[in-house]
Order: sequence, then C-alpha cells, then structure tokens
Amino acid sequence: MCGPEGGTPGHGTPGQGRPAVGRYGDRAGRGREVTTVLVVEDQQALASALEIAIGTQPGLECVGSTGTVEDALIRASAQTPDVVLMDVELPGADGIEGTRQIKMAHPNTRVLILPALATPRRLADATAAGADGFLTKDTPLPEILA
Repeated sequence: MCGPEGGTPGHGTPGQGRPAVGRYGDRAGRGREVTTVLVVEDQQALASALEIAIGTQPGLECVGSTGTVEDALIRASAQTPDVVLMDVELPGADGIEGTRQIKMAHPNTRVLILPALATPRRLADATAAGADGFLTKDTPLPEILA
C-alpha cells in the first residue's frame, strides 16, 4: 500500500502519504523512470486493491488515494501525479467535474475515468471534461495497470 505505515491515505487527513518520487528515479534512486498514480475512488476496498496492485508493478508508484474530488485536487497540486484513476460517482463533486478541474490545473496529468457503468453519455461528458481514457471497474487488473 502507499502511504504512511501502510495506511490508506486520502481516507483520512489530506496531505498524508509519502511524496511522489516522480519521473526521475525510483525509491532506491537508481534513475529508473517511474509513473506516479493517484487513485480517486470512494469505495475503500477497491481503492486499497488498486493501491496494492499499482505498488507491485515495476515502474508504477501509487502516491495515494482519496475518496473525494476536493482532496484529489489538493493532492494533485502537492504531488503532480502522472496519472489519476478517477471514479465518476463520488460524494460531493463528481469525477467528471474532478477531471475538468485537474486537467485545467495540470494539463500534463493523464486522467483515466474508472466508471462502474460506461454509458455513451458518461463517456461523452468525460471526454468533454478532458479525460484521456476510460476503464470500467470490471476491467481486469492487468489491463488497468498496463
């Protein structure tokens, strides 16, 4: 898991978690390129599973997870992840609005929408908001991590 003491950051106090390693080195400082990922998912079991799966992949590092768009915006500003996995149905602002705000503030961050159901309307709204891709929640984990 990513975050302090293996906890699930973002389902608690904003700003928890370790800082992003970024694109220029891994945890051991060997200079390998690392893609940093922020998970925005309000279902803790799925968020935790994604964190663990991301953490096992060479070249990927989970920089945290959160269950709200508001916290995602704070984390994206502090850590500038390379990729945001964004649920659509979130408490407060939804993931479509979250995508729009993250892309406005961080145009180089890729946002992948992770809806439970990918309706044509939802996909059109996400595309209009600037989403870079779509993966439904029933997509096999190896495909999500690819």
